[in-house]
Amino acid sequence: MVKLAGGSVRCPNVNDVTDSNILLAKDIRLCIAVWTVNDIKDTDRMIDLKVDAIVTDYPGRVQRRLSDWVF
Repeated sequence: MVKLAGGSVRCPNVNDVTDSNILLAKDIRLCIAVWTVNDIKDTDRMIDLKVDAIVTDYPGRVQRRLSDWVF
């Protein structure tokens, strides 16, 4: 629906993210910005899914996880 409406960014809540909907969004070249990713397990999952942006109340945690992550 985002792409059909002319949008280029999808911003789901972390609780609405599935592997398949992220893969579909990336397949149609949408930028993915997931919001309120506060749990470290969710942070790791979003990094693993290679989302484009992670919105969090704890940016230091995300930065540390990203610096430890091997791409």
